[in-house]
Amino acid sequence: MFEPFINFRLRLKALLHRRQLDRDLEEELSFHLSLRQASHHASGAAPGESHTAAQREFGNVTAFQEACRDMWTFVSLENLWQDVRFAARTLRKEPGFTAMAVLSLALGMGANTAVFTIVNDLLLKTIPVEDPANLVSFGKAEGGGVQGDLSGSVDIFPYEFYQRAASRPDVFRGICSYGSFPIALNVRQGDSAGPTGQATGALVSGDFFSVLGVNTMLGRPTTPADTAAPASEPVAVISYDYWQQNFSSDPSVVGRSMLLNGTIFTVIGVAPRNFYGITLDSRPPDMWLPVTMQEQAMRRPSMLGRGDPYWLHMMGRLQPGVSMARAQEWLKLELRRYMLDSEGAGITADRRQAIEKSYVELLPGGRGVSYLRGQYAEPLRILMGVVGLVLLIACANLANFFLAKMAAREREITTRLALGAGASRIVRQMLTEALLVSFLGGAVGLL
Repeated sequence: MFEPFINFRLRLKALLHRRQLDRDLEEELSFHLSLRQASHHASGAAPGESHTAAQREFGNVTAFQEACRDMWTFVSLENLWQDVRFAARTLRKEPGFTAMAVLSLALGMGANTAVFTIVNDLLLKTIPVEDPANLVSFGKAEGGGVQGDLSGSVDIFPYEFYQRAASRPDVFRGICSYGSFPIALNVRQGDSAGPTGQATGALVSGDFFSVLGVNTMLGRPTTPADTAAPASEPVAVISYDYWQQNFSSDPSVVGRSMLLNGTIFTVIGVAPRNFYGITLDSRPPDMWLPVTMQEQAMRRPSMLGRGDPYWLHMMGRLQPGVSMARAQEWLKLELRRYMLDSEGAGITADRRQAIEKSYVELLPGGRGVSYLRGQYAEPLRILMGVVGLVLLIACANLANFFLAKMAAREREITTRLALGAGASRIVRQMLTEALLVSFLGGAVGLL
């Protein structure tokens, strides 16, 4: 039962005290040879004959030593370490080849890593929400606040349309809205006597966090009750970074007051550490405020009534079994009805025709929304292909250099084969050299 453990302990001891064990083994083998030689000498053999007879009976001492070492050492690890040391010595003897190989790989790996990092952040990575694959965006969400008279593809909406769509759970399990632009906030902690700081805020609907499936780390998120009436609930959910930098990670921050653009808001929660919202901005929001506090937060007239600007983006989650095509058709009809109702009886024929051309393109929302994605997605894909091709060319050139290098070492390889080295061991040695160059190239590529 304990035999594997005992063997492992012995092998570990041999690894740590290799020289001492080698000396002990040599002394023990010499002792046994001396005993056999003494036995033959006592039988009447001459000293030279007794020594020869003892060696003949005992066998190949070197082979016996190797067999003993294989029994109490990690053979594979030792062979690997020998290959690495030999590869390092070989590369050190050829600094020109080593420098060329390492720099070629470093440039290829560094460029690919840098470009792929951007591609991953902008095109591939999903936002940190629950089940991002089920999230849909109402259009590309690239526009800012505009007045009415929209036509064609619409991706920005007034607050009244959000309320109308969110109150009809026919197709969507939930719909949330958020402001299409960040808000600059002058912040004072506590009352107006404190120092002034700067922050960015985002106006969101009360169901913003629940539709995304994001809970707070401390306190609670905003709820529909917080947006039941305009200016009724001056509350704020702050980001994890803002909590760390401005509240020193104080767990008692929930319930504190902040003066935001002249209005007192109460902190009700701290967002999770990895949550930065659903827009891929260079600076994520420092806090999320109820959309019904727009007038106080922005210090401008209300934009929550009929006929007000189109300034909100929307996201939602489909009901189980509802397809994107059905949801898009439903949303198109709802938008056209809302536009016709907003125009009233005095609508012109041209405006009616423009409204009939309006629609909403539903898009996957799991990767968030970004203006940069629309501008640079195609160039980034092309750039990724180019740097990938550069890396392939560098690898192909390096492979050719290695083949030429192996041809120049033909005499060395032939000699090693003649001395008894196996073909697999020689191939492994060559692969070790290539891997060592690759690791060095990757290390330099990090710079």
